[in-house]
Amino acid sequence: MLFLGYYSVESDKLETAMAKRLEWDEVKPDGFRMVCDYVVLGKSAPFEGVMVIETANAEDLNTLILYYGDTVKIDVRPASDVLSAIQMTRAAKG
Repeated sequence: MLFLGYYSVESDKLETAMAKRLEWDEVKPDGFRMVCDYVVLGKSAPFEGVMVIETANAEDLNTLILYYGDTVKIDVRPASDVLSAIQMTRAAKG
């Protein structure tokens, strides 16, 4: 499944957040894939970004959120490509 995550970091936690992100690839669960991870440039605190995650296990999302703790605020939602979402919507409507 794909998930879209929005995150924000306050300036006093930025150094810790950057260190944790650099370490994440070494501690991430098997089967967890960060498809992309982008930060919004030129924005003042809180610093914000988005990530697309692919995983079959919802526990992996909990691992991500617990790993960052209160350093990074993360909002993760299920996501889909648009054409698949259209098919799912049509199928649900009958």
